[in-house]
Amino acid sequence: FYYNFDLKFVVNHPYFDDFTVRLNNFRVIGNLNSERGAISTDVTLSKPNDGLALEGHVKSSHLDLGRLLNVGLLHGLDARVDFKGSAETMSLDDINAELNLQIDSFGVGDYAYSDISATGLMENGQYYSEVSSEDENMRFTLYAMADRREDVPHYGLSINLEHADLHAVGINRRDSISELSTSMGIDLVGRGLDDFEGFASIADVDYKYPQGELSTG
Repeated sequence: FYYNFDLKFVVNHPYFDDFTVRLNNFRVIGNLNSERGAISTDVTLSKPNDGLALEGHVKSSHLDLGRLLNVGLLHGLDARVDFKGSAETMSLDDINAELNLQIDSFGVGDYAYSDISATGLMENGQYYSEVSSEDENMRFTLYAMADRREDVPHYGLSINLEHADLHAVGINRRDSISELSTSMGIDLVGRGLDDFEGFASIADVDYKYPQGELSTG
């Protein structure tokens, strides 16, 4: 594990009344290995003009999240996240950032999910994200957005659940056949839980179980 940085010093002679340290560039490259998995990082923090910029990636290998977070349901995580962002202030609405996440394997309960990807974008008070899973027993696409540019924020969420084998992933062990597909959506406006207004929808529900099939299609 090591880091390097570039510092600029400004000293006013002769009385040293003004002593300035300016951090212009800070980079951390690290590799951490333990019995609970491995993490590698390469992150650069810079200070262009009057703002801050952050860019880099973090990668995990067989990281035992259950032991680290004391949540027994979670297990090994093999993933990589790449990010790039900048901001002139620390206000959330002033942050512009991009994020890409790839999960090769993530253990939850007795099942390891795979082939999950996500993208995120923060820009001028707007937030967008997309999550896609190509796992053979849990295929879905999820879209989420938040718009905080107006006085009353707007939030949206939609999910297309193409196929979920609830028996295979351990959600329903009782039934040997338990397969679900559906589409859902939520659209809300409001400043908090007390004044949210909007609607939720669910459509194209199809559920297979040992005795037959239920469908709204």
